[in-house]
Amino acid sequence: MEGVMATPRKQPSILSNPPEEEFRPRTPLGRRLWEIRKRIVESGEPLLDWDDLEWEIAERRGGVTGFSR
Repeated sequence: MEGVMATPRKQPSILSNPPEEEFRPRTPLGRRLWEIRKRIVESGEPLLDWDDLEWEIAERRGGVTGFSR
């Protein structure tokens, strides 16, 4: 079949958040981190994005320089 192109399959995105009921951690560390995440979500505390995470790390290391909130 010359000239016929196969339709590429859609690859899952590593950046998308899978629904919690579908996600199954496969390692002990993954299970531990998933449990911590669930406790944070259940507490109502918002999850940090990359900017907030970098700010939090800088603050804990003794000061925030070069970061603005």
